[in-house]
This record gives sequence, C-alpha cells and structure tokens, in this order.
Amino acid sequence: MNLAELWIHQHGEASICHPLYGQIYRIGRDCDGEIVVNHPAVSKRHALLELKGRHWHLRDNGSTNGLSWQGCSIETIKLQNGDLIRLGPASAENVPEIEFRQLNVRPWINKGFKIFSIASLGTGLFGLLLLVIGSVSVPVRGSLAPVRGPMVLYDRNNRPLSSSNSSGHQELSGLNSFSPHLIKALLASEDNRFWWHPGIDPIGTLRALLTNLLGGKVLEGGSTLTQQLARSLYPEQVGQGETLGRKWRELMVALQLEARFSKRDLLLSYLNRVYLGVGWGFEDAAQLYFNRAAKDLSLEQAALLVGLLPSPNGNDPCAFPQDALSARNGVLTKMAAEGVVANDVVRRARRTPVVLAARACAARERKPAPFYSDQVYRDLENLLGSEVAGEGNFLVDTNLDPVLQEVVETKLREYLQPGNGWGVEQGAVVVIDSRNGAVLSLVGGRDYNTSQFNRATQALRQPGSTFKLMTYLVALERGLKPDDAVSCAPLDWGGQSFTAGCAGSLALSQAFASSSNTAALRLGRRYGLDAVVKKARDLGITTPLAAVPGLVLGQSETKLIEMTAAYAAIANNGIWQQPTTIRRLTDAEPCANSGKACRQPSQTRSNNRRVVSVKQAQLMQALLRGVVQWGTGNAASLGGAEGGKTGTTNDGRDLLFIGFEPSRHWVMGIWLGNDNSTPTAASSALAAQLWADIIRSAGRGSTNAEAR
Repeated sequence: MNLAELWIHQHGEASICHPLYGQIYRIGRDCDGEIVVNHPAVSKRHALLELKGRHWHLRDNGSTNGLSWQGCSIETIKLQNGDLIRLGPASAENVPEIEFRQLNVRPWINKGFKIFSIASLGTGLFGLLLLVIGSVSVPVRGSLAPVRGPMVLYDRNNRPLSSSNSSGHQELSGLNSFSPHLIKALLASEDNRFWWHPGIDPIGTLRALLTNLLGGKVLEGGSTLTQQLARSLYPEQVGQGETLGRKWRELMVALQLEARFSKRDLLLSYLNRVYLGVGWGFEDAAQLYFNRAAKDLSLEQAALLVGLLPSPNGNDPCAFPQDALSARNGVLTKMAAEGVVANDVVRRARRTPVVLAARACAARERKPAPFYSDQVYRDLENLLGSEVAGEGNFLVDTNLDPVLQEVVETKLREYLQPGNGWGVEQGAVVVIDSRNGAVLSLVGGRDYNTSQFNRATQALRQPGSTFKLMTYLVALERGLKPDDAVSCAPLDWGGQSFTAGCAGSLALSQAFASSSNTAALRLGRRYGLDAVVKKARDLGITTPLAAVPGLVLGQSETKLIEMTAAYAAIANNGIWQQPTTIRRLTDAEPCANSGKACRQPSQTRSNNRRVVSVKQAQLMQALLRGVVQWGTGNAASLGGAEGGKTGTTNDGRDLLFIGFEPSRHWVMGIWLGNDNSTPTAASSALAAQLWADIIRSAGRGSTNAEAR
C-alpha cells in the first residue's frame, strides 16, 4: 500500500501537508479547489494533480505563470518522491513550491485492512438490517417524486437574477431513450455495483469511511445512485446539513426506494432528474451542450456529461473547459478500469477534443452580476453544507440592489481602463447595509470572463491605514478623547525606526484625519498589540494577525468584505452584523407541488453582536467624518455626513477607501491594485474618488426594494 503527500511551501508561512487519498486534485487560488494556494502568482486554477495507474502526474492547467522544475519550465511531469515544483517561473522570487512525497507502508497493513473491511462489512450489513426493520415511513408508495425545479436567484426587488431554465424540461419514458454509452459511463463512474446492492453499497461506504478518516476530511462520499435520489427527491425526509443523522435518514429512504421500485425505475428517474448545472436530466444537458438527443450521445459526449456530476459548476465546459476535459477523461479511465469499454476505444475517445454546440455557452456569457452570484452559492454552502447546496432546488432571495450593482460594475470598469496612467489593473468593491449586514453590491474584479477570482471576498491584501480603525477604537475605549493630544514625533519600536513629518503633537482627531503613522504606533504601544488584535477579532476579522508594530499600520493581510463589515459595525452604532448575500431561502419543492408562488420567509439564524459601545461608535463616526471633511479622504466628500478612512501600502501596491453614507445606510469598501502586487502610480485618493463617484451615480439605489 502506497501513501502520498503533497506539501505546500510558501515564503514566511508554515508548510502545509495534503495527504493524497483521492484521484484528482485541482491546485490554485480557487477556494472550491481541493488544494488551495493563496498567492498572487498562482492562477485560480493553476495545475491539476491526477493519479494515473500507480503514479501521480502534475500538469499545468493553462496558468499565467506556469510550472518550473529544476530550473526549467514544464507542462507536465510524472512525480517521483522528493520532487519540488515551483508554481511560477524559475527566476521568480518567493513563489510557492509544492513537494511530492511517497510513503511506503509495510505490507502487514494491507492484511489488517482486509480483516477490518470484512469485519466492518458484517457489522454494517447487520446494522442495515436493523435500519430496515425500524425505518420511518416516507411518501414513496405511489410513484417517485416529481421533477424538481432549478435554483433561482432573486434580487431585492424580487426579480429573477439568474436560473437554470426548466420550462423545456423533458422526461424520457424508458432506458432505451438514453445512449448505452451514457448508462455505462454513469454506472462505472458513480455506482459500479448498482445492479446488485440494496440501495447502499457496503464496500463503497467502507472505502469512503476509511479514506475520509485517513484524510482527516471528506474526500469521498460513498453515496449510491439510490442515495443521491433519496436526498434529491425527498429533502424533507432526509434533512439538510453535513450531519450523521441526515446520513442515516438518507440510508433509510434509499432502502425503501429499493424495496418499492425496480432498479430500472430508479435508474430512469436518476437519468431524468439529476442536476447538471444547466437544468435537470441528461436529455436537457445533451440538447444544450451538443444539440442532440441523449440516445444519440457518443462515448466522449456521454463521459463529459457524467463528468459534470461531482461539480456541475466547477466542471462546466463553458466556464472551465480544461476542468471539464479532465473530468471527462477521468470518467473514460474508470470505464476502461471497469472493463465496460475496451482500452483502445477509451484511448481514442480521450484524444478527441471537446466540441460543443454552437450556442451552448451563449447563456453563460450573459450571466448577470457574476461575482455576486458566485458569492451567493458560497454563502449557501456556509448555511447548508456543500453537499446540500450543490443539489440546488432553492429559491434564493438575495440582497442584491440591481441599480447599485450596475453602477458599481460600470464605474469600476471605467477606473480600470487600460492606459489610464495609474498603473492599476484590478479592483474590488463591496457595499453593505449597515443595519443588517446585507451585501447590496459586490464586484470582485475588472472582468469576470478573464478571472473569476473574487478579490472582495477571497483575496488577502494588506489593508494599510484602514486598519488603524482598530487601534483608535482601543484608545477610545481606554478613555482617550478626540481632542486629547498624542505625539506624532519619530519613534523606535521593536527594533524599527519610524520617521514622521511632524515633531510635536496632534489632537487625536487630527492624527486620525491626517493618518499619522507614528501617532497610531504610539497608541498601539501604549495600549498593547494584543488589545488591537482582540478588537479586530471582535469586529469580524478572521485572517492571521501578527502582534508586531507593523500590525497597527495594516501590515497583516485581511479580506475586503471583512474590513467593510467592521466599518459597518461602527456605522451601526457598535453592532456587528455577519455580511451575507442571502436575504431569504425557500425550498422549491413545495412550490412545485402547490402550483403557487412559494415565497414565505424561511427561518434563518441571526448572527450579530455588540462589539463597541454606542458612545465609542459615535466618537469613531466623528473621527471618520473628519477624514473626509479635512483629511486624507477629502476626495470622497459629498458635502454631507459621510465618513471613512483611506489606506495605502508601500509604493501604492494597495489603494483602499472604506466609508459610510448614513442617509442610505451604505458602507462601501474599495480596493484597487494589481494581482502581482506591483507598485501603482496612484494613492488611496483614487479609491476615495471612485467611492464618491459611485454614490453620486447610484442615487438611492433601487427605490422599489422591499422595506427592510
């Protein structure tokens, strides 16, 4: 038995070990990938690690900076123990490296594994028998549950934002209406013991259990097609969430389905109703992607559609063609391994390029508010777990303000036009309603089609002087007043010398408005860095924070959405609200059964807490107004009661402004910069200018929105 590990080495960070128990791993910045490497030089989907036979292979996945090994650029490599590969060019400094390690485990473990498997199998079968005897009733006596609708997103005006069109859904009447290639691919990839197991595959379940235990996290699901049907068609009986109780209920429903319906009926229902990202069932997907009936699918076409099942969005051939190709080839490999297709046939199919219908991807090009929509799915995963969220079939009322979103997208593109002379290529904007944490608008980059990496919610960047909010809040809590004097003279601290443009003292409000570094450092030294870290944690900052002098000046990396939510707590008189895109969530199944609009509010948990007293929050609001009225944030001035804080890191690598507009209850965070952290030719005044430009252009946003 051979075990393998992949180690991630990044400059200045502890190495991270990833045990390799699966077969395919996506490596990159994308948080949905199996191995996440958060570094500006790393592409969203940088490389693909795949087990082929007994050997691991690493290949470049169309990344910007490529792979290098032993000083040479490479496209692909069969990994050997100790291989060290750089995620970038050989000449680049401080780029992440991955190290492959192969561990040989003594043969006696294999014998122990076999004994354990046999014993566990017997125990599991006995337990399943008890489940059958004591199973609860589920409504499956007449026919299988009806086809369910897709996930639909609504903006805050209750207008559809995006959906998978199910109006043309077709259900085929028999298995002979589907290509034999499709059925073979499905069973080989998802459930190769479907025809003989009783709804639960003991062998697959035990293998998944062992893999997950060894890996320390969920790497395999072990679910049969019947179990997938159970949780998809009967969510009320199965329940939601990644819990043991839900898994047991899923097993019960699967056993009852097998007892009451034939294997052919169950397989037909699955083929007709499984969610594939673009609708429901293989007939719908075949028509959209290939403009042909499911019965006419070729081997490689069938394999591509089956390859969508583990991740309908991540393996989308329109958005991620390389991932779709890899998933397709993985299905073909499984078919060869199961002996359902000859090796030479599979070899030819793998060499066949993916060819989609002419208009297959047209709808994806018109996806509205793409960064926002992606974040809705992430928030849904946080609420329900990735497995349940991936099944779809929800009506999601979002907090999206369509008017504000359009303005934010338009203005950000204007400011990021090539050749503007500012040396700024990327940016991100997030707008939060301070009263409830509702994310009203979110844009994570200049062009979604070019890069889906969300710089508002996923990027880790230095916040610069916007982080001084934490230190000044500590000072106010300890009794300091806005008119109290604080020295702004140069100082030495922690082995570092900090220069200053003044030699005397400033009032606290003046020091904050002018963004004096030395004044902030003295406050941090006076009240303690641990207190600053604690205040940041109270205000929702979850990223690592080093208790060093540079922390006060925004040295530690944060997320823009978390910093914006911290400022929203101040605008909300000291009550922090969890930022979220989801306003209301409804299971769509009752809607389909009733034939009525099923839009009643669901029960959602409130996540808010007081983090600052009302008095201190109002004092900080006054300090933030001073920044805009006569300080570094003057470019954001609207002539009202708005306030905010600028932030600029060394050489203008990060340009930030986070501010509030009280009449609208808007708190907007803006970041401008470059993904590779190259210097810009601008200052945070540019971000402040964009902030004001957006608010002037957006007016009051959507005036027809629901009362909040």
